[in-house]
Amino acid sequence: MDKIKVYLADNHEIFRVGLRAVLRDMPDIEVAGDSDLGPGLLDMIKKDNPDFVLLDVDLGRSDYFNNLDLIKVEFPGIKVVAMSGDERQIPVRDVLSRRIDGYIRKSCSGEFLCTTIQMIGLGGNVWQSDMLYCTLEEDKNPEAAKQSNLLTSVAAQISLRERQILTLLVKGETNKQIGKAMNLAQVTVKKTLQGLFVKLGVTNRTQAAMMATRYKLI
Repeated sequence: MDKIKVYLADNHEIFRVGLRAVLRDMPDIEVAGDSDLGPGLLDMIKKDNPDFVLLDVDLGRSDYFNNLDLIKVEFPGIKVVAMSGDERQIPVRDVLSRRIDGYIRKSCSGEFLCTTIQMIGLGGNVWQSDMLYCTLEEDKNPEAAKQSNLLTSVAAQISLRERQILTLLVKGETNKQIGKAMNLAQVTVKKTLQGLFVKLGVTNRTQAAMMATRYKLI
């Protein structure tokens, strides 16, 4: 029986090294290659010709499904398992609609990961139960699901600078203190906060801090 060839696509090299170590001892699995999620990803996948791609889905980016869509279009015969290390609400329906073969958390065990690859290799699909439970809850409470999906979208639009400023705002720092901590002019902090308020749909610092804390935006 031929080994299952797996390609590892993740922006964190140390995570890819860890995955290699986990999969190395599996007699029926071979790591075909690995890379980050940069513009050369599709070329690398084409060159290494894997059966599977383990793909990092970064919810911190507004284009977090872009690589997934490209792989499914360019390589329809390759199995794709999306992995997320983000603890925020995961848009499960968006993933299901793309007809990928599995969606698991990066916090899963090595044994679970290997079993996932083997099960999908046999023609199955693997989804961690808590992700599917979220989908069932959405059916029960569509308004709450709508709000959750909206917040996920908002969180993906928040830049690193905005997130850093929001973190300091939650701690009670003034614009002057934030500017000093981040080496920014007060006017820059003020303009950044104004744009952030628009994204969050709030009108003041208190509301922004409450939303950031309640919905774990920082």
